Amino acid sequence: MWRGGGRVKNILYMVCFNCGRVTAVDTGYCRHCKAPLFVDGSLPPSEDVLEYDLEVGMSYGNRVGLKLIDVQRHIGIFGLTGYGKTTFVKKLLLELYRKKIFFTVFDWEGEYRDVAEGLDIDYFHIPLDNFKFNPFDSHGIPLDDYSKWISDLLMEIYVETILSDKSFSPQMMYVLNKAVREVVENKGGFKDLLKYIDKYSKGLPSGRSTKLALYNRFYDLVSGSLAKIWSRNSSIDEITSKYIVFDISNLSRFSVLNARFFTLLLIRKIFDEALSRKVGSKLRHVTIIEEIEEICGRVFKLRRTWTPLQFLLRMRKRGEGMIFVSHSPSLIDRGLMKSIGSIVCFRLQDMSDAKIVAEFLGLHGDGWRFITSLKVGEAIIHTSNIPFRVNILKPVFPKLSHLEKRFLKNIFEKPFISVRERRFKLGLSGKKYSEIEEKLINLGYIRPIKVYTGLGRPIKLYETSFSGESIVHRFGVDFCKKVLEKMGFKVKLGRRPDIVILDYNIAIEIETGRNIVKGKFIDLLEKYSKVIVVVLDKKVLRKMRRKRFKRIRFVSLIEFRKMFTKFKA
Repeated sequence: MWRGGGRVKNILYMVCFNCGRVTAVDTGYCRHCKAPLFVDGSLPPSEDVLEYDLEVGMSYGNRVGLKLIDVQRHIGIFGLTGYGKTTFVKKLLLELYRKKIFFTVFDWEGEYRDVAEGLDIDYFHIPLDNFKFNPFDSHGIPLDDYSKWISDLLMEIYVETILSDKSFSPQMMYVLNKAVREVVENKGGFKDLLKYIDKYSKGLPSGRSTKLALYNRFYDLVSGSLAKIWSRNSSIDEITSKYIVFDISNLSRFSVLNARFFTLLLIRKIFDEALSRKVGSKLRHVTIIEEIEEICGRVFKLRRTWTPLQFLLRMRKRGEGMIFVSHSPSLIDRGLMKSIGSIVCFRLQDMSDAKIVAEFLGLHGDGWRFITSLKVGEAIIHTSNIPFRVNILKPVFPKLSHLEKRFLKNIFEKPFISVRERRFKLGLSGKKYSEIEEKLINLGYIRPIKVYTGLGRPIKLYETSFSGESIVHRFGVDFCKKVLEKMGFKVKLGRRPDIVILDYNIAIEIETGRNIVKGKFIDLLEKYSKVIVVVLDKKVLRKMRRKRFKRIRFVSLIEFRKMFTKFKA
């Protein structure tokens, strides 16, 4: 009991099981080591998780979630089948989609079709659907560099995929390197690889044995279930700029090794695409892998798990995140566990599994028992702070009608047309148009934005979850470009400035926000004779017009058109 200022406050103290010091229990955590105290079995959320980017659930009456940086530091999800792992991932995918973060899902059980249909994204049922991939297409990478990479890739994936003590002899490596180089040079496929293996094996000591050994390793890629996938032309050039679900349930049903090979091959492609980005990039793409123990489980502990481990260690600084899911942490390579920044744990029944996760969650002593008593839909999440218990919210992926999908497609293909023209193209009445618009807004697919042009009513545009760059900025650039080209000016588009009139060395900047200051354009005057700033915000335009700047002019869209009409005359 504490008395002061006329108040009486009762405080309960206990000895922390982790550090052994006496601490108050009012917060639920030790004030010295921050370990949870398990008073009444509670794990309340800290203030940090009440401010989030991605909502995941409810915790003691509060909405809680994860920050994008938590995903970029990678997430491991564990729990028994049926307790909420997939529901959590689906909720996270919906939130990532709304934040315009691209993702790739490797679905081993065929559980994500509703996500693809609900979000209207790419869905490939491997190998049944018409998905084509050519691992020998270098995409502009120097021939020798890419040939060496793909040779190492085949050998390393072979070592990881085939449970055999036999390795590649120097002669086998020589033949494979020569054959792969020729296939890459001609943009061939696995059938061509076998042909060139035969070619370069001839005349070598034990050449026949070398050829048969390599044939034995790679023949399944030519005649097995994966053979339907390989093609000279790939269906997707850049995986990390799309939303994709790869359903490999059918592939894994017949051959886990083939499913593993396919997954590792595409993870390596994602890895290579991410390496082309600058260090320090914000989160741009997330890879989700179900059944991670099939990719880098402890059964492969004598092998090098290069793909997932390098991914985790090097990708967080290049805008890549990985989320992997497993029902048993004891089956996973321990190095992989140590490389993740956040843990999400649902109920685990096995004591050894519960103790492994409890160690990473910071639940000391008998804290592992708490994991074995979680209910369906309950999870313990540990990010960069302290663990907290959460009830996962179920995501809703409504199926869109054919007309609603046409509406979205029309917005994507014709983003700048008027509402009247869009209604005419879709053949909709005003009432039906408003109904579809309202439904898509409520579902988070679109957000209406009004743009000030300087004449009459503002134009209504739609920002979508797949817009990428600001739709308002794109509209401004497109409007000014068409005006100039119609009048015969030669223009060049760029990042800064947005447009350059080449014949007159005039820079044009499109501004959509309210953070406009003089210094933002001064450096452009060193290179260009004049700077014209097209402002799409009415209040900002009025404010900037009160000031006078030499060789810098602020105008609306309509004033821009009138200005160059007079200029041309």
